[in-house]
Amino acid sequence: MRHFLLLSFALLAGPACSGQAVDASAGVVRVYTPHSQALVAPVVEAFGAATKVRTEVVTMESALVLEKLRGEQRAAGTSGLTRTESVVWWGADEIALEQAAVEGLLAPLQPSWARGLAAAHHNARDLWSAQFLAPFAVVHRRGVGALPARFEDLASPAFRGRLLLRLPTDSWQMRLLLGAVLEPRMREAGGSSERAFDWFAMLDNNRVDEFFLKSDQMLERLASAGYSQGPGDLTIWTASEAARLRDREGYAIGFTVPVGSPAYLEGVAIVAGSLDLRPAEQFVDFIGRDEFLAGYVQQGKIPLPITRVELDALPGWMGEAYRNARLPDRAVVASHISEWMALFEQRLRSGATPASSAEDGATFWLTLFDVVGTLLIVAVLFYVLRKGRWRTGGDAESGARA
Repeated sequence: MRHFLLLSFALLAGPACSGQAVDASAGVVRVYTPHSQALVAPVVEAFGAATKVRTEVVTMESALVLEKLRGEQRAAGTSGLTRTESVVWWGADEIALEQAAVEGLLAPLQPSWARGLAAAHHNARDLWSAQFLAPFAVVHRRGVGALPARFEDLASPAFRGRLLLRLPTDSWQMRLLLGAVLEPRMREAGGSSERAFDWFAMLDNNRVDEFFLKSDQMLERLASAGYSQGPGDLTIWTASEAARLRDREGYAIGFTVPVGSPAYLEGVAIVAGSLDLRPAEQFVDFIGRDEFLAGYVQQGKIPLPITRVELDALPGWMGEAYRNARLPDRAVVASHISEWMALFEQRLRSGATPASSAEDGATFWLTLFDVVGTLLIVAVLFYVLRKGRWRTGGDAESGARA
């Protein structure tokens, strides 16, 4: 079963909740986004004040948004879908956005801030534009020894028994990671998915314990003082999340973005089918204002195009990530990701139990033993009490006969 983001609330934002007047003629824009409220709220509040457009923010992961848009298109059928509100998809990964573009779910957009984007950072038909670079990092327990100089070194025997991994089939981000690391190796292997997957199998040889179902379990295990001397002191996860956990949550971790680290783009798109696209176009143009760049960086986002900010002025890890990260060919990833997930199931997951499932199993048996033990104690006490009553009754009967 796939596990996606569990946040399911809808936040009404902008002038409707800030006490400012709402101009009905200004329209409504609904924003689907996986971004945190800390990143979104200041932008939405400023947008409402500047435009009087009412903004509805729905926090939802990319995979769920894509499924929702597909479902709406299927339900509309040949008659076509017509929306009364305009819809923006903000913060989705490039693979989901490109798939939505291929399926005709997006409308053209040309935000002013995106004019300097490289060709690889936007859709060829301008159906979406990248806003942030999202690199993966080698996350490590604080104070560990050797770290890989290149990302590909993680698959070498030197890191045997040191790697914790999340289950790719249950994580959209791990699917992105799998695609990003396999695409260049597939090209090197002459188009063979099997040979490309050999590298991931070598990486998996360095894994300790079973796959984790949840990233927070994996990262908590990595940072736990109880495991400070044990195996499993490295993992792979997004650099922005590692920075947040280290700097704001106090996790005893560090991270590095070595040469060749995989990365993906986070972008923005306007969903097709609205009667009036103007509120969505206004919003997309607004989120790229220079006044928000510092806030985005504070939330761990690397803005694009990078020419808009001084690279050396960014936090150290961001400059390192921009220089070292490598984006995959998204068309290749999109066309082969299902095949690669099937290879994972066949070659690596067969017979494996995810870490959290193993913990659940251990908890089940411990609970069962507790219950059985309690029942045995009750049975023994019952036997002793019954035995004593029978003995007392027998003595009384003997006394009566005497």
